[in-house]
Amino acid sequence: MAKAAGVGTGTVSRALSGKGYVDSEKKKQIIKIAEQLEYDPSALLKRKNNKKVKSGLIGVVLPNSSQPFSEVFCGM
Repeated sequence: MAKAAGVGTGTVSRALSGKGYVDSEKKKQIIKIAEQLEYDPSALLKRKNNKKVKSGLIGVVLPNSSQPFSEVFCGM
């Protein structure tokens, strides 16, 4: 949308959220582009919240390798 309107992403965000100043002509242009693209912010939130992120990392907790059972037997 920002590229199509010739503005920055922050301007698009302010225009669509109604927070902050945006020139009235630019705001109308951004809203028109959003309608043409059938922009639905709630659909983006749903997709973002349902996306499962997999890092491929596994965490492993190991005891001190020099004396792995010293805490258990000594009561520390």
